[in-house]
Amino acid sequence: MRRGRPPTRRGQGPGRPALCVRGGLLGLLLLAAPAGAWAKDAPPAFEGAWRLVPGAERRLDVALEGRFEAPRLAAARWALIAPRLPEHPWQRVDALDFYVPVNPRAPAFEATTEEVEDRRLPGRRLLRLLATPREAGPAISYVLTARVTLRGLGLAPGAPPEAVPPLAEAERRAFSARTEALDFEAAGVTAWRAAAGLERRAGERDLAYAWRVLAALRARLAYRFPPPSPERRPAQVVADGGSDCGGLCALFVALLRGVGIPARCVVGRWAIPDRDEDPQYHVRAEFHAAGVGWVPADPAGAVQWPGGVAQAFGRHEANFLVMHLDYEIEVDTALFGVQAQRWLQTPVFWVRGTGSVDGWREHSTYRVRASAR
Repeated sequence: MRRGRPPTRRGQGPGRPALCVRGGLLGLLLLAAPAGAWAKDAPPAFEGAWRLVPGAERRLDVALEGRFEAPRLAAARWALIAPRLPEHPWQRVDALDFYVPVNPRAPAFEATTEEVEDRRLPGRRLLRLLATPREAGPAISYVLTARVTLRGLGLAPGAPPEAVPPLAEAERRAFSARTEALDFEAAGVTAWRAAAGLERRAGERDLAYAWRVLAALRARLAYRFPPPSPERRPAQVVADGGSDCGGLCALFVALLRGVGIPARCVVGRWAIPDRDEDPQYHVRAEFHAAGVGWVPADPAGAVQWPGGVAQAFGRHEANFLVMHLDYEIEVDTALFGVQAQRWLQTPVFWVRGTGSVDGWREHSTYRVRASAR
């Protein structure tokens, strides 16, 4: 069967070969947030003890419903991969389901869903749905539902109620590592870091350095969507003079990892309903400050929000659904072995069958409402 390229979609990189199709997306929209506790772009002294303070909570029901369709395809077997929403300081997952809905007007499916381990990041889980249609056809629908309790979090001066332990060694290694997508040793990144004056100062606290990095992003880069370089590697971001939330987050994380501060991208969606067919994709960040814990940050917000760094540093409102941490993913598809995937904010698929996936398309709806229970 010949190979082709599925269409490039908003927020997606180049298309992938037919019959091994992946539809990865990433963050786009910036949501205005309340003003920060500090003067715009003026760093606090960060003297003495600091702590993370819990904020408001919201209990929500989330539903992501979609359909993949390829008019020229007679599918015999589908594999759909979705993020397994994680437990995280910003959220608790109370219920989660991923399934093929019953449609009396369409061929039935025999389908099973299971959790699988991501091969790239230890402990990261994904959902794999394997579905066989009773009659070969061109389409499959899916439903991903969750009941979550979202939590706010804020950084404040003062000692935490209990001592914050250091990261476990395995976690420190995972979120300090240099990777293909987070290459802090790339020549363009090291040159930009030096030009921006971001060499770490003797005795500089993790909080102070992270603030300086956000300030440098705001001063030297722009929010650009679509990004000039869809791969969003840090060296490309600085060469292009900016990127969208995914690229700016990748650069922020890489710069912190480059000086030994564990950091990670937090990939998800704003917890608000669709507006004008915008699926609310966004990518935030967090870094682990010694003695404090995982501190939230929003690199794209620091660049674009009126409140600057003060609005984007150490603040997290209960308005964001975490879908997975970091974005280099390797998953066993069960149909085409282990495959690489990035930005899993919506289910993706691989399929076996006859015909072609040329011209495939997807429709999805993202719904968020206050939970009644």
